[in-house]
Amino acid sequence: MRIVLFRESIDSFNYFTDMLAGCLTQLGHTVFVMDLLSPKGFQDLALFLAGGAPELVIAFDRIGLHSPEFISIWDKLGCLCVNLFMDPPFRFHSLLSAPPKHLLMFCPDRKHVEYIRTWFPDAGDVCFLPHPATDPGFEDDNPESFAPGPANVTEDPTTADPANKSTGSVSVSDTAQDVPSGSKGGPGEGLGRRRKNPIPWERREYELLFPGSFYSPEERLQGLCASAGDETIGKLYPEIFHYMLKEPDTDIIDASLAVLKNHALPEEPSFLTRFYSTLEPLDWAIRMEHRRRALKAIAESGISLSLLGRGFEALEISSLPNVRILSERIPFAETFAYMERSRAVLNVMPGFKDGSHDRVFNTALRGALPVSDKSLFLTECFGDPESVLFYERGKEEELPEKLNDILQDPETAQERICRAEKIVRQNFGFRKYTEQILKKCRSCVCPNDRKD
Repeated sequence: MRIVLFRESIDSFNYFTDMLAGCLTQLGHTVFVMDLLSPKGFQDLALFLAGGAPELVIAFDRIGLHSPEFISIWDKLGCLCVNLFMDPPFRFHSLLSAPPKHLLMFCPDRKHVEYIRTWFPDAGDVCFLPHPATDPGFEDDNPESFAPGPANVTEDPTTADPANKSTGSVSVSDTAQDVPSGSKGGPGEGLGRRRKNPIPWERREYELLFPGSFYSPEERLQGLCASAGDETIGKLYPEIFHYMLKEPDTDIIDASLAVLKNHALPEEPSFLTRFYSTLEPLDWAIRMEHRRRALKAIAESGISLSLLGRGFEALEISSLPNVRILSERIPFAETFAYMERSRAVLNVMPGFKDGSHDRVFNTALRGALPVSDKSLFLTECFGDPESVLFYERGKEEELPEKLNDILQDPETAQERICRAEKIVRQNFGFRKYTEQILKKCRSCVCPNDRKD
């Protein structure tokens, strides 16, 4: 198949795109990656289209499906558009309310699937598909698997014959031929390939690593309330925030519904979907508050805590002697090297009550212990016997004791890591992820074959 992917400004999504392009190319497909930031983007697209219309257009979080102009192009070409949601779908109502004619969606959380089917039943087909492990070189069926970067660029549209339909990944600009940000000349040591001699667990430099970011929950809430334009609506957001802290296993949609009913506000779908579309800052606020609570409990217990990302200097715990901020912000690809030097890696994901997170998978593949708040899906996969160290959201104060116990028991910790790694290898490799997408696409009627 001929397939179009996209690069833009989000480093992690560009990394995922490079991985997906490499995997699709290995599977025999012709892949064109359109650089949306390049002034040559549309010129390069035209060159690719001269060789034939694409059957598939694949986007992460609607990048490439983000405007009526783009959607019009894909509709005219009869493409099947695939959107891979990485984040909650209430952030993307513009796509859901005005979708392409042929849209297939994948969500990494089963409640997100339910949300789309409930509120946007006509948007297109939607399926559950967990995040993949995004650490390349760990495909259990191919130890010499692809890694993103120049090795996957097999055709340059500035010199290639547009009529040439041979398979290959098509770079769209000079910038698209660069390796992912942070890689030094390709998938370097500790980044793209697993080291043959990983650092022994007990000799790893970082006791507990948290790669992420922190923003003030209060500022997010204040900004959301100020932008509401209606005093009654503005007062709802802090109430939902505190409701979710009191009921931490309730998702943001169910919490919103409960609070709206308490105020006897309209329950018409048009009102509710408009309200849900405003929830992104509240989602951020909840996530940051749970991060703050987990990090505070860990730091105050004396466990050595290493933070990788921006905003952590705003936390009170940042001045504690056992807390170290390693770097303000690094490219996504470089986090793997830090994981490989860590005994345990923390994941906080209150927005995924019944879903996954690639951080958990990548942690296990780097030989570190994943530590995460629970989701229904993750506990099904890793909970019997427990391989991920789970903690109860809302009971972060209990986490340090559990963490200390496992850090002082290297044999049990490494048994857990081995179980988690085996599960990830068998179920969550990027190749398997790609094949699942293609399998579902093939089961759809190819739009280019439709008679209508």
